[in-house]
Amino acid sequence: MSILGRIKAMVTGANRTRPDIVRGTAATGTAVTPSSALQYVPLFACVSIVADAIASMPVDQVVKVGTARKPAPRQDIPDLLSMPNNEMSGFTMLESLMGWALTWGNGVCEIETTNGGQPAALHLITPDRVNFDRERSGRLVYDIRNDGNRNTVLHADQVLHLHGMGYDGVQGYSPIRLAREAIGVGLAAEQFGASFFKNGVRASGIIEYPHKMNEAQLKKWKADFLASQAGSENTGSPILLTGGLKWTSISIPPEDAQFLETRGFQVLEVCRMYRVPPHMVYEMGSAPVKSLEQLAIEFVRGALLPWVLRFEAEIDRKLITRPGESVKFNVESLLRGDTKSRGEWYKLMSHLGVYTINMILALENQPGIGPLGDMRLVPSTMIPLERVAMGATSTFSIPNKRKNDNEGEGDKSDDATNGPGVDAMLPMVLDILGQLTAKEEKAATRAVVKYANDADAFDKWRERFWQGHEESVRGRMESILVSTGSPSFDAGTFTNERRFLFNDLATALQANDASAVAEWRDNATAKMALTVIGNHEETQLCTI
Repeated sequence: MSILGRIKAMVTGANRTRPDIVRGTAATGTAVTPSSALQYVPLFACVSIVADAIASMPVDQVVKVGTARKPAPRQDIPDLLSMPNNEMSGFTMLESLMGWALTWGNGVCEIETTNGGQPAALHLITPDRVNFDRERSGRLVYDIRNDGNRNTVLHADQVLHLHGMGYDGVQGYSPIRLAREAIGVGLAAEQFGASFFKNGVRASGIIEYPHKMNEAQLKKWKADFLASQAGSENTGSPILLTGGLKWTSISIPPEDAQFLETRGFQVLEVCRMYRVPPHMVYEMGSAPVKSLEQLAIEFVRGALLPWVLRFEAEIDRKLITRPGESVKFNVESLLRGDTKSRGEWYKLMSHLGVYTINMILALENQPGIGPLGDMRLVPSTMIPLERVAMGATSTFSIPNKRKNDNEGEGDKSDDATNGPGVDAMLPMVLDILGQLTAKEEKAATRAVVKYANDADAFDKWRERFWQGHEESVRGRMESILVSTGSPSFDAGTFTNERRFLFNDLATALQANDASAVAEWRDNATAKMALTVIGNHEETQLCTI
C-alpha cells in the first residue's frame, strides 16, 4: 500500500485484512502461521474434527407454515451445497470453509448466479487472497487478489462468508493469531523432542581433554563420537571415553523440564480453543467421568452449534430467494447413539406423540410406510388429570345391556364389578392382552413355516414355547386381576384359558385358515378382556 493509501486508511478508518496479520513469531521463537500451526498434530485434529462434523451434517430446506416448519417443495439449496461446482463435492467445500474459519478466521466463497439472480454455483476463494474494504459510500466489498491480473471486487451479496467472533462483526479474529503463544509452545515442545532424539547425547554436555588437538584430529574425533552416540537408535547407550577424555553433563533431562507435562497441557490448550473434548483427540488423561452420550452433547452444543447457526444465517441471507424459507442443518444426525439407545429414544418420543412412524423411519434413512405412518399415537391409558379427579373413566367404556331393565336400585352386584375403577382398567388390560396376542401369533407363525412338514416337531415346539411363555402370562395378569378385583378369574384359570386359545391359534395357522386366525385374535384380546374384568353379559366395547 502506498503512503497516501496508508494515510487514507488511517483517516477513514478503512480496514483491510492482510495476510500478515495472521502471521507472527511466538515468544518461543517459533513462527506461527495458519499453515505452520496445522503441523501441530492436536490443532490439526481439532480443526479437522469440527470441520468434518459440520460438513457431514445433512441440510434441509424448510418453509414456515403457521407455527410449524415443513420441507420446502424445492430443495435447491441442499442440492447446491451437495454439488457446489464441477471441481469438488459439497463436503469438500464446507470442510474447507470451516477449516479456514477455524484457522484464518474467515472462510469465503463466491456466489455465481443465473441471469434471474438464482444461485447456481459456489467457488472457494483462499483467505490469503481476500482483503476487506469499503467503498466511498460505506458499502462493504471484498477485494480479491488475482495473480498476474487486476484484483476482482465483489460486493457482500456476491460472497458467502463464514467467520467467527470479530471486533467489527464483518470479519472474524484468527484463532491462530490469538493463541499464537500457546501454539508456539506446543510446536517448540515438539521440536525439542525431535532434537532430543536426534542428538541422543544431550547436546549441552561438555567433553574435556587434558591435551591439545589440531583441527583435523578434532574434526575426526567429533565425527566418530557423533556416529557412535547420536541418533535415536543410540539413545541410552554408554559413552566410551579414552585418552583422558571426561564427560560433564549440563543438560536438563526432559522429565526435569516437565517435558511430557508441557506437551499434555498444550493439547488441552488447543482443545479449549476449539471446545473439543480432549478424549476426541485421544488425550485420555483428563477425560471426565461422563457417558459418551453426555460428552457428545457437550461437543455439539459447545463446539458445533454456534457454527451451525452462523452457517444457517449466512445461507439464509445470501442464498435463499423465496420468502418464508430457510435451511436447517440436521444436528440430530450427530447425536445418534447405539441401536439400543436409539430404540429407547424413539419409543419414548412415539409414545408421547412427538414422533410418527414415518419420522422415525426417516431418521433411520428408511422409506416411509405411507399415510398410516403419519399418524401420531399415544397410549390409551393416558387421560386428562381432571377426569381422574372427577372419577371419570378412560376413553373406553363398557355399557351393559341388562336382561332385566327393571332391576331395583338395591341390586349393586353388577355396579360393583363394572364401576369406574374397573372401566378405567380396561385400556391397560387390552394393552397387555394385545402384547401377549402379538407375541403368540408371531412365534406360532414362524414355527408353522419352520415345521411345515413335521407335525410332531411342531407339537413339541408348542409345548416348549408354552412352558417358557406361561410364567410371563401368569405374572402379567396377576397384577391386573388384583387391580381390577375381578371375581371371575384367578391367575391360574386365566393361564389355562389362554393356553386353550393358543392351541386354537396353532390349529388355525396349520390349516391356513385366515378367518379362524382373525376370530382367535378377537377372542384373545377384546373378548378375553371383558371376561377378565367380570363382564359376562351382553357387553361391547365402544369409544366415547
